[in-house]
Amino acid sequence: MSITRYLRENACRYNDLRSLVAACVVDLSRDKKHVQNAFYDIQRSRKPIVFGEVDFEDTQRELEDMSGDGIGISEDELRKKHDVKYIIRQAAMKLKKDKYVMDNDFIKKCNLGMQTGYRQSMEDAEFTKYKGRAGRITYWSHPESIQKMKTCCVLN
Repeated sequence: MSITRYLRENACRYNDLRSLVAACVVDLSRDKKHVQNAFYDIQRSRKPIVFGEVDFEDTQRELEDMSGDGIGISEDELRKKHDVKYIIRQAAMKLKKDKYVMDNDFIKKCNLGMQTGYRQSMEDAEFTKYKGRAGRITYWSHPESIQKMKTCCVLN
C-alpha cells in the first residue's frame, strides 16, 4: 500500500498529524520524513486530509452540491464540445434567411476542423435542407432560402 493511500484511508481514525504519521511509519515500515512529505503533498492537493470522524451528513451535502462547485459538465456542455452532429445542427438552426455561407466558412464558424469525422457528419441526410451546391461550392443557409434557390435552379 502506498503512503498516500494509507494516509487518506486512515486519517479518520486519528485526531492529529503526529498520531497518523507514527501509525503509518509503524504499519508500512517507512521513514518518518517520507511520510510527512507525502502528507504535506496531500494537503496541497485539491482534496486535503481532514482529521477526526467523518460526518456523513456533511459528506452527503457536499456530494449533492458538487455541481455548484464547477465539478463536471452537463450533457449539453459535453455535446457542444464533442458531438459533431449536435454542433452542426445548432449552427444550421441559427442560419439566417437570404444569407448564404460557403462550406469552408461554415466549418470555421462551427470550429469543426479539429473534430474527427465532421465531413461525414455534414453529409448526413438531416442537413440536406440546409445546403445546396452551385458549381463546386456548397452553400449553407436557412432551409427556405435553399429551397427558393433550388426552385430557381441556382443551387442543386
